[in-house]
Amino acid sequence: MVALSYLFMAIPFVVMLGLGLLLPMLLVLCYSRYGVGLAVIAGMFVIDALLIYGGGLHLGINLFYTDFALVLIAMAAGLRLLFAADFPLRQRAWMVFCAAICLSLALGLVSYGSGAGVSVRNYFYFMVAGLYGMSFPMDAQRVRVTLNALVAVAAALMVLTVYRWVVYYTPITMLLPPGGNYNADGPIRVIKSNEALILAEVLLGGLFFAATARGLQVAQWLSPLLLGGVLTLQHRSVWLAALVGGLTRFLVVRSN
Repeated sequence: MVALSYLFMAIPFVVMLGLGLLLPMLLVLCYSRYGVGLAVIAGMFVIDALLIYGGGLHLGINLFYTDFALVLIAMAAGLRLLFAADFPLRQRAWMVFCAAICLSLALGLVSYGSGAGVSVRNYFYFMVAGLYGMSFPMDAQRVRVTLNALVAVAAALMVLTVYRWVVYYTPITMLLPPGGNYNADGPIRVIKSNEALILAEVLLGGLFFAATARGLQVAQWLSPLLLGGVLTLQHRSVWLAALVGGLTRFLVVRSN
């Protein structure tokens, strides 16, 4: 019993030691391997969708679980920006955009506290993911990996959407979130608009670019389900984005 009690006392220290070793290893892998960083970004996006209201810690400021992973990606992107020999052409406009986001976040935190950080989360994630992607030469293989990851995220979101519709409309009250709704904008909008946008992007990719990646070939077969999901979720900004994307594709084909 004494040995068992000592074992339980040691577990937190072992976990902390493991994290202390794991995080630097993961940072090195994200720095050197695009697929690892992409998996972290995609995984955190899906986890953020699963958590609905976001889970996290209050350490003076509110920190969401997904923030930790994206900060790691930001560190990898920053290190590649400074030291990677294979970093492609640095886009000045994007660097100015990143600087504006960081300055806005800093001013917001000083003026309004952690609430400003919560509001800027999606912009920060977008900036970090974009900078990380730009830090690698985008050859055909990496494009295929990116598109396949996008399809995998869309599939996970579609499964989550159907599950939440079933839970809400059955209804299975014990599985409903606090308040009874998955989204304050309306019961049928069980995922957010930025998540529904992924479904629309994969839908257009499957319709117009199926030959680019195996995942988009799967998306082409699933296009009726994706279309039904995008329409039923009723995010009209996503409808507009999909319409503009489709029309742009036809205009580009016509011009060429």
